[in-house]
This record gives sequence, C-alpha cells and structure tokens, in this order.
Amino acid sequence: MINAVNSRLARLFSSASISIGILLFAVSAAVLSGWAAGIPSLKSVLPNLVPMTPNTAVCFILLSVSLLCFSGRRRWMRTVSVACAWTVAVVGAATIAEYATGINTGLDTVFFGSASRAYATPFPGRMSPLSALNFILAGFSLALFGMRVRVLCGISELFLASSGALGLLTIIGYMFATPDLYSFHPFKPMAVHTGLCFMLVCAGGFFARLDCDVMKVMSSDTEGGIMVRRMLFLGIFIPVLLGWVILSGARSGLYNLSLGVSFLTVLTIVVFSVLIWENGRSLHLIDLKRMGVESILRENEDKYRVIFETTGTATAIYEEDTVISLANTEFEKLSGYQKAELESKKSYMDFIATEEDAARIREYHRLRRLDPGLAPRTYEFKFKGRSGQVRDIFMTIAMIPGTMRSIASLQDITERKRVEQMKSDFVSMVSHQLKTPVAQVKGYIYNMLAGLTGELTAKQREYLEDMQDISNKNYRMLSDLLNVSRIERGVISMDIRPVALKDIIDEAAAPFYEQIKAKGLQLAVAGLENELIVLADKEKSIEAIGNAVHNALKFTESGSISLRVSSTASQAIVAVIDTGRGIAQDRLNRMFTCDMALDGAPVSGGGAGLGLYIAKQFMRLQNGDIAVQSIPGKGSSFIFTIPLAQG
Repeated sequence: MINAVNSRLARLFSSASISIGILLFAVSAAVLSGWAAGIPSLKSVLPNLVPMTPNTAVCFILLSVSLLCFSGRRRWMRTVSVACAWTVAVVGAATIAEYATGINTGLDTVFFGSASRAYATPFPGRMSPLSALNFILAGFSLALFGMRVRVLCGISELFLASSGALGLLTIIGYMFATPDLYSFHPFKPMAVHTGLCFMLVCAGGFFARLDCDVMKVMSSDTEGGIMVRRMLFLGIFIPVLLGWVILSGARSGLYNLSLGVSFLTVLTIVVFSVLIWENGRSLHLIDLKRMGVESILRENEDKYRVIFETTGTATAIYEEDTVISLANTEFEKLSGYQKAELESKKSYMDFIATEEDAARIREYHRLRRLDPGLAPRTYEFKFKGRSGQVRDIFMTIAMIPGTMRSIASLQDITERKRVEQMKSDFVSMVSHQLKTPVAQVKGYIYNMLAGLTGELTAKQREYLEDMQDISNKNYRMLSDLLNVSRIERGVISMDIRPVALKDIIDEAAAPFYEQIKAKGLQLAVAGLENELIVLADKEKSIEAIGNAVHNALKFTESGSISLRVSSTASQAIVAVIDTGRGIAQDRLNRMFTCDMALDGAPVSGGGAGLGLYIAKQFMRLQNGDIAVQSIPGKGSSFIFTIPLAQG
C-alpha cells in the first residue's frame, strides 16, 4: 500500500498535540491557582460565568500528562499516558454513579472543599454530569489510543469525537445564550472554558494518532486529505459564527427572528458555495496535474516496455513469492514457454536444474529482500527449460526500487563454457605433453654443466647456463599452466594432514637461496623457534609460499626478503616481505587473478605470471588464504594464513 502521509504535516500535527498538552496543563494549573488564592478571574473566564471546579481541573491535568507522554519512545511514558487516561475515565464514571445513585462519596471535596459552598445547587463542588460524561469519553478514548490496539482505533475515534462535539455544544450554548445546551437543571452547568478544554483534548488526541483512520486522511497528500483540511474547520466554525451574528442582531432588535433565519440560510448557502467552488477549482487543477503525470507515466511505460522486449537478453520480473509477473520474448525462447504460460503461473525456481543451485538462489532471494547488498547481483546456475535441456546461465538481478520485486537478465553461456572447457583441456594437454621434454632438456643441461659429458669451455658453460635459465622458466610456466587448468577443471586433489610449518618454510625457500645471494639480497627467516603444526597439503603449501618468494625475488633489486612466522589461536601466519618496488593501488585487488598474467607486471618490466593466482587457489583449497599489502617504492607483504592442527 502506498504511504500518502505528508511528513511535514505529520511533524506539525505531532508538535500540535504536544502544544495542546502544555496549554491544557497551563489552563488547569491556572484554575487550581485561582481556587488556592481565591482569585475569581482564574476560576472562570468572566466574573459572571460558571467556574471550572477543582476536580475538573485535576482531570484536565491528567489528560494533559497523557497527551504529553503519549508519543514518548520509552515504555514507562506510554504506561503513564494510559494510566492517566484510565484514571480520568474512572473519575468521570464515579461522578456519574454519584448522580445516578444519590450517594455522596466526597470525591468532589478532595481538592478545595470550599468549592462545595460556591453555588446554591445540589453538590455544588461536583463537576457537572456533562463534564463527567465527557471525561468518560475522553479518558476511555485516550486509554485505548495509548494501548495501540489497531482494531480499537475506530471506537477510540468515535468516543473522542463525541467528547469534542459535547465541548463544542457547550461553547455554542454560551455563545447563543442557551443554557439547556450545557446544563442539566438543577445540577451545576459546565463551564465555558471546560467546553473549550474538551475541544482541545479532542484535537490533541487525534493529532497524536496519525495511524488511525481520521488522521490518515487528514495528514495525507491525497485530494481527499487536501479537501478535508480546507473544509473541516471552516465547516465547523463558519456556521457557528454566522448563527451567533444573526441571533445577536435579532436579539438587538435590528430585525425579527424570521428575517434573521432567512439571512442565515442565504449566508450559509453563499459561504459554502464559495468554499465548494474554491475546493472544486483546486481539485480540478490537481486532477489536471495528475492526468499530465499519468500521461508521462504511460509514455515512459511504453518506452520501457519496448526496451524490456528488445533488450536482446532473456529478461523477467519476479514477485516477492518468486512468481514471474512479466517476461519478454527472449525469455520465452530460453524457457520454451509462451508468456501466457509463464506470467502469474510459473516461478523462476521452476527453471533451476539442480537442488544445490536452488538452495543457493532461494537464500539469495531471501537476503535480497532484507538488504539488496547482502546478496550478489550476478551468479551462474544450471537452467532447465521445457525441453529438459540443461543450460549454463549467467544471471544479473536487482531489486526494483520501492517494491519487493526483482528484475533479472539471463544470458545463455553454455557455448562459452564449452569453448572454455575445450581451451582448458587443450592447455592441459599441451602443457602435459611439453613438460616432459622440457624436463629432459633440463636434465641434459644439468649433466653437461656437472661435467658428465666432458670438460666445457668458458663459452660453452655460458651458453649452457643461459639455456638452463630458459629451461627453468619454461618448466615453471608449463607447471603453472597445468596447475591453472587443473584448478579450473576442479581436478586438483588435496592431501591435507598435520605437517611441521618449519619444513614447509625451509623447502619453499631452499630453491631460491642461490638466486637471492647472487642478486646481493639478504634472506631473513624469523619465528620458527615455535614448532607450529599446521593442517595442510605439504607440496601445495610449499609451491604457494615458493611462488610468493619467487615473486619477491623478481621485483626486488636491493635490500632483503623476509619470511616471518607468527600465530593466532587457530591459524599460523606466514608473511613474505620484500623491499622491492611495490604494487600500485589499482592493481592490488587483481593480484590473485588470471587477468594479471595478461595485464603485465605490478610495475613495468616484467609479468606477474600465474604464480600468485595458483597460490591463492591452493591456499583456499586448504581452508587457508593469502592477502597482499604494499606501498609503492617501499615493498610488498604477502600474508598466508594456514589452519593449525588442534591438540
């Protein structure tokens, strides 16, 4: 449901309720001060008018407290509000009971007993029956409001409106000099400011509950809300004012009563005709604006529908319950169903081929409605249409603002996945076939350099050492390609068992000792004095950490390479730290992706290779991880986390 409440008006009405509560308290306190100090002008508006009794003033103080505490966020404030309202209703009911039974409980003499001698009427200190009835209505309605029971709002509004109407009737009685409207002979009449206070209580109570029916309309930006705000108060006060003016003129002898009634009728017709015309004109202008907006919305809807239909990818809108409410032609082609068979009939969950994907996507759907940021916007899954053929789908999905619906675009990537698989298989096959002869070449070169084929000249040794370097690089590249292929095909196996971290560190660093020394760098290893046992695949961990050492060696021209070992309660931490050229900030987030092998080095002059990507995958497969920190020009740190063996 659309919330049409005007927030500015809502704040204004809420502030008005608090202001009315303060005003009621001030008026009631003034009346009590008048009784305490014997000041007649504080007890009644004019010397000849009926004063407000002390117990009436006390009840109004309780109602003012109820209004002031009503909107409080603290629970005790709401409790005080309800308690005060119930107290007033009980006092009113007790007073009516006294009138009905003739039993005098002395309730009217609790405050200022001298009030009982104020008038020559039965029980002169007691509030009037009309006031008692009003307190029952007002107290009961505010108590129900404060209990915040939605189904009781209608009853509360009826009682509160009745209390306000009786207060208005008293004001009219005084204005028109008609005592029968505010008194029951021979009992004490209601005071004029008592009637005014009941009208204030009525207004304050309504202003405090914007979630009930009357104020929902009154505070809304709808045409009905605008009309009510313009007409309600004028509709109440203009007839009263006109009636008082006409009656005063007739009583003054300016014209007889019949002529006065005729004047009143004509004036009422004129005034309300003007009001109706003005409101009709305003509503007419609002309607014109609305029709203009609707026209723009229709144009936009047509435009977006064309875009929706011709976007080139299968697109559908899903409701909160996952049912498809709108699908385009491409989605028809993908699913094999016609729109009439899809819209409002099929759930997008019906097209998910595997239970694993269904559970994952169902959880994404739930999280997205809690917070769109909690679920990924893109993911892949297996899609099965009418024909039963399973296809690989890449889906992009987002919430439609202001609704609980989602719009999703589905791209068929089955062919792309097949080509990628072929490419991966080809790379794996080529790498495997080339790795063996390269290894043999390495062996031959090693034997020749070792002197097994005879003495070498200086030139021959130089050439063989260059060939050995090239062979080592090629062998490493082929190993990396083969590992990447295995990772992408999911055929990497892990042999995870307890292993000494010192053994992993020693074997990872050993192949690079000579190269580090030849480059004039220092190698420092710290933290191995604590014998840490980790749960890891030893060979994969050696290769992962070795890749980080190799990367540090490649990009460090002076200074040192350090391996520092530490631990937490559940993890071992290995940091490979260099004093090299560092990595640019825009490349840090891509350091562990295959893209970096194609995108060049973190700095110019070399390739990042696949080693870091492989290291990341190896660590994750062992329930560990690797992260990077770097400051350009000062060096980089690759930080490995490996689970500790418990016990």
